[in-house]
Amino acid sequence: MRRASDSQSAIVRNAGLPINLRTQSDVVITRIPRMSNIAHFCRDLWNVIAQKIKTKMHRITIKVICATLMTISAVVLAFLLLPSLWFWVCWEILAAGLVALGCCGEWYMFLNPAKKGHESHHRRKELQFITAVAIGVFMEFLALAHAIPEAIRLQNQVEALHNENLRLIKEIAPRRLTGEQKAALSKVLSNKFGAVVIVSSLMDNESADFADDLDSAIRGANWQTLRIRNHLGNRYGVFVGTFEGTELPYAIEAKRLGDALISIGISCEIRIFNQSDKTKTTPVFKPDMPYLVIEHKPPPTFNSPSK
Repeated sequence: MRRASDSQSAIVRNAGLPINLRTQSDVVITRIPRMSNIAHFCRDLWNVIAQKIKTKMHRITIKVICATLMTISAVVLAFLLLPSLWFWVCWEILAAGLVALGCCGEWYMFLNPAKKGHESHHRRKELQFITAVAIGVFMEFLALAHAIPEAIRLQNQVEALHNENLRLIKEIAPRRLTGEQKAALSKVLSNKFGAVVIVSSLMDNESADFADDLDSAIRGANWQTLRIRNHLGNRYGVFVGTFEGTELPYAIEAKRLGDALISIGISCEIRIFNQSDKTKTTPVFKPDMPYLVIEHKPPPTFNSPSK
């Protein structure tokens, strides 16, 4: 009965149509349900593929975030636990290793082209090697931010140590007058006649040699000098002065001698010798005579350079 009704409906639909058109119409009518099913199938397939891609991308994103956080945590932990030297040594070794690994991998991938059907895998490996080179170079640039200021600091420290060594060498060296200093001292004192007693420490060759240089330069200015080599003082440096109770003209003369020494670069102290100094020299200190006392050489001072 059903087949008869279908036949009747087909006859009704095809009534008044040519035979060939009637056949094509039947084919189209029978294929419409199939085409509708295919469209639904394609839509469902696309939804499944999109969901899988979304899930895969989500997993990849989570993996990338976790790897980044772990790397940053490891770097921070190493920076806090390791000494600065070893942290940056390990940093440089890791950066150089990444660059070397990436370059070697790129060279291998270049010598071994992708086989047919494995192009995507080949490109992924090549991208990994390129990423390793990029990370290594970026780490090297970060290391420069530490290396350049550290190099500047070390250079300044070396210069400070060099200057400190020169100062110590100058302080340790025996006190002597250069030819220019002798000529300058004689010229300064030659404009007015004077006399002075030059005293050096007992059993101190450095003090005696320096006193002899001063004696030679002062006598070159036509001054009268008296050398005494048995002073028992425990001070350091050069002193110019008079014994207590000395009249003013001799004190002025001592002051002029002290200014002359300072003018040629010799630091000295102007002082009045008292009774405690009188018995430290033979013959003893007397009034009305300027004295130039060469005590022991000051010990060197050690200054630690600033960091």
